[in-house]
Amino acid sequence: MPVFSPRKWIFNFLRIIFFLRQGWTKLRGNALNLKDVFTEFHEEIWQNAADELAVEMVRFSGGFYQIRSENRSTWIKDYLVEIDHYVTLQVARNKPLVSKVLLEHGIPAPPFHAFTLRDIASAKTFLQQQNAPCVVKPALDSAGGTGVTTHVRTNRDLMRAAIFASAFCPHIMIERQVPGDVYRFLYLDGELIDAIRRRPPHVIGDGRSTIRELIRAENKRRIEQAGHSSLKVLVIDADCRKTLRRNGLKLNSIPEKNHAVMVKATTNDSGALECESVFKQVDTELAREGARAAKALSIRLAGVDVITRDISVSLQKSGGKIIEVNAAPGLQYHYQVRNPQDSVPVAVLILRRLLDIKNDSKGISHELFQQKQQA
Repeated sequence: MPVFSPRKWIFNFLRIIFFLRQGWTKLRGNALNLKDVFTEFHEEIWQNAADELAVEMVRFSGGFYQIRSENRSTWIKDYLVEIDHYVTLQVARNKPLVSKVLLEHGIPAPPFHAFTLRDIASAKTFLQQQNAPCVVKPALDSAGGTGVTTHVRTNRDLMRAAIFASAFCPHIMIERQVPGDVYRFLYLDGELIDAIRRRPPHVIGDGRSTIRELIRAENKRRIEQAGHSSLKVLVIDADCRKTLRRNGLKLNSIPEKNHAVMVKATTNDSGALECESVFKQVDTELAREGARAAKALSIRLAGVDVITRDISVSLQKSGGKIIEVNAAPGLQYHYQVRNPQDSVPVAVLILRRLLDIKNDSKGISHELFQQKQQA
């Protein structure tokens, strides 16, 4: 007869509560659905890329496209392309494995510990040893900031964050939080083709609306812009409430006019107002460090997430870290920036590589890209 365990019962009860809250949050988010816009947005960027390269794009049911040149063709679905192998994609989704590989190759990455709720005591020991805020997140098969909790400082924070993460995956990861701005470096076969700074999402006060009302207005704006501002809406979830609480605010607080209020700590829900193309500013050695990370994991099309206080120097000099290396990275972030005049048409560069179209063929010649590769 199984022995009754109060601790296990409490864990399971809290997990159920988190599951229910997450389900309700998802339902509320779906009320402001950008799913159709998501597909239309990607269809537009690939069609523009095909037009730029003077090749044919054929649409099929299920959201698939086939793009054909005279000698080659390739399949695409949204941001998914025929570059990296399925096994490589699975490796990239294993966050502890990625961090372990980076550290073994001498690539700057934060210290981490993998655990489950059953051995949460080991995570508490790790947290105490860091003597610094940490990040807790699902260890496997999660993306887009799902289940992530930042600024974990106490055992109580850890308990809540671990239970939240376990609602998405039983395997959990805690790592030391790195100070600085978040950057996404996009690599294609070891070449840096774009870099963007991603700051956390915020709303701007008008002196009369509550933060809840400002979030609602921001979501309305994002939907009206048909995905060109963001492909996500801002959902009021645990991250949102905790971020506001940490700054002494609530959802019914009324910010002063023109005052910017950060409404989430993670950057995955950021839009064009918070994202900026910074390709011209990336230090050459820093670009090489990111390329080493992609190479260590054998990822051809890699989204390398970097946190640093200064991208004009290497990570060794700034103390910055590489926190994730993503295969099949989202491409929308490179188009949804507040300085579109500096943005890089990454879909064109990727499609050119897929179809083996030389740089002197008909199509764009991104001068900055060419200079970077010749340096």
